[in-house]
Amino acid sequence: MPLHTSHNTSVFLDEIDCESTELPADKDSGAYHAVRSFPVYTRVTNLVKPYVMAGSRKSYRMITTGLAMLVFWLGLLAAGCGGGDSPTQPTPATPSPPPPPPPAPTVSVVEVSPSMATVEVGRTQRFVATAKASDGTVISGVDFAWSSSNTAVATINNNGVATAVAAGTATIRATGNGVASAAVTITVTVVPVANVTISPSSAQELMVGETVTFMATARTAGGAVRGDVSITWASSDTSVVSITSAGVATAVGAGSAMVRATADGITSSPVTINVAEPPPPLPVVANVTVSPSEAMIETDATQQFAAKALTSDGTEIPDAEFTWSSSDEMVAAVDADGLATGVGAGEAMITATADSVSGTATLTVTEPRHQSRW
Repeated sequence: MPLHTSHNTSVFLDEIDCESTELPADKDSGAYHAVRSFPVYTRVTNLVKPYVMAGSRKSYRMITTGLAMLVFWLGLLAAGCGGGDSPTQPTPATPSPPPPPPPAPTVSVVEVSPSMATVEVGRTQRFVATAKASDGTVISGVDFAWSSSNTAVATINNNGVATAVAAGTATIRATGNGVASAAVTITVTVVPVANVTISPSSAQELMVGETVTFMATARTAGGAVRGDVSITWASSDTSVVSITSAGVATAVGAGSAMVRATADGITSSPVTINVAEPPPPLPVVANVTVSPSEAMIETDATQQFAAKALTSDGTEIPDAEFTWSSSDEMVAAVDADGLATGVGAGEAMITATADSVSGTATLTVTEPRHQSRW
């Protein structure tokens, strides 16, 4: 841009030497103090000095002061020219902190659907809860606690599934983040029992004294379980099978009997129970006898012993098994079948044992007698 002097002489700033470091000689001038940090000052004043030589010193000062102000402002723009003696570096901007996360929405209302339900006894009904903010926005991720005003009529689990227990009405509520829903009504109705089934349903084989427990289920025509009805049990022959109100059947005597369950006048199909007498108890060994009770043999000779196991009434127990032993095997040895062999002169007790009960016999062993040659 051109600069015009009072003598209509133009000075073009693009001719200014930005590298000049000369300052005005007159340190009292405003130019010296205004543009001391701008080397361009000297070059500008030198350019205009010849045009004002004829003027007064006062005119020179006025021109140079004006130029100084112009160069000062041009220096602030610094378009291509460096700073002065003490260049100022720009201060880096401080990054702004990230904005805080928005506050979590506050639950204002909890809604439950359906708003009412009618359910048969034994059936279930699922309820759904929704949490909303004050502006109606749905809030996700809310955990709900469910409650029933009358668990004898309807119960409800943590998933919002209600089970009809007995005829009547109850109210269901859901609570989320401390906010409870309005009560919704569940009405439980009773549908007549259509059939009764027994489990186990197959025929049972019992010994006298054994038991089996039956379960009965009453259902409506639609298949809903009627858990609110009373079940009664019956046996066709109580001398063979008895049964309690809880469905526990006991075998009383040998034979066959049938059990049935009844609910609201509807009777199940029968289940047959066959009862057998238990096998007789194993006989108990009370006494063991060994025969012969006494015997005498020579060394190297043998003696067969036999044992019997008897009950307390003297009845022999067939097929009883015995273990045999000798009190002195230097006198006599005995094998597993009760055959004793004389070993050396002396006396030994031969013992037979069955079920920890023992019997004994005495065996005398003598040296062989020498026969005369004559």
